[in-house]
Amino acid sequence: MYNNVKIYKSTSLILVIVFFISCVNTNSIEKKIREKIEKDCQNEDCYIPITELTFFTWDKMFVFNYPSSPDDIDQALGMHYPHYVEFTRSIIFLNNNQIVHYENNDTKVEAPTEGEVLFDYPDSLNYQVYIPGQKIFKVKRKKSKNISYYLLSVK
Repeated sequence: MYNNVKIYKSTSLILVIVFFISCVNTNSIEKKIREKIEKDCQNEDCYIPITELTFFTWDKMFVFNYPSSPDDIDQALGMHYPHYVEFTRSIIFLNNNQIVHYENNDTKVEAPTEGEVLFDYPDSLNYQVYIPGQKIFKVKRKKSKNISYYLLSVK
């Protein structure tokens, strides 16, 4: 009986660990951008080619630097966005007006978080659309209150 309980607890622990590992988004474009910057961008003139970091075909990339409402995202995309998560920054890729990849990245409204990737576009816009011709971004390392983050602008 004691051995069965021990085996049950061990199996349960392994299943919990596997579950949490599977929940981590290893395909996150923001994570891939951050890793590429940290690995390859040691000088001021560093460029990130987004198409080299994507594993899918896309013709539009919608970037929402700050939390947007579901209506704002729907209006920008021209369709309903069924993956909305409140208080996140969305990056949404379309191909032929179909969502081919999306991510809802954590954010703090007051300031960037450590390692956050932001795209440089006017504050007057709620979002920005990029096409594959605008796929290469210049990287700027920024600091704010002892937090390092990255700002990407079109080359």
